[in-house]
Amino acid sequence: MPEKWADISNQFQDLAEIQLAARAPKPTDGIPLNITVSSSQDHYQGSSQAAADQMVKEYRKHGAHVSQEPSTQVGGVSSTGIQLQRTVNAKKVVQIQYFVVHDNRLFVPTGTAAPADAPALQKVLGSVLDSWQWS
Repeated sequence: MPEKWADISNQFQDLAEIQLAARAPKPTDGIPLNITVSSSQDHYQGSSQAAADQMVKEYRKHGAHVSQEPSTQVGGVSSTGIQLQRTVNAKKVVQIQYFVVHDNRLFVPTGTAAPADAPALQKVLGSVLDSWQWS
């Protein structure tokens, strides 16, 4: 977790798929820069690309602008990344998600920020992904 960030995982205790949640100390335009990691609880049989493609369709149905992010390694495993811009609770947000399959589970690290914080989001999420280790 980035230095000075708060672990907010306990706010998601009712969502079994959320493995980790953290946020930066100060919000921009009312949106705290944050990262969550979700995972499937059952045996995932698809590819990271298939999961990303499915989510792109869902996001676009709801009016989000979605673009492809460069692929990257997450703990030594190839991943598929997307970036989306959408409105949540009347506020514009930027989200970057990477889809990675490991041990028959789908993991989705997601970063969310105000559009003004998009460069910082890319940097911190990149750092998290670069330091990823499977346990």
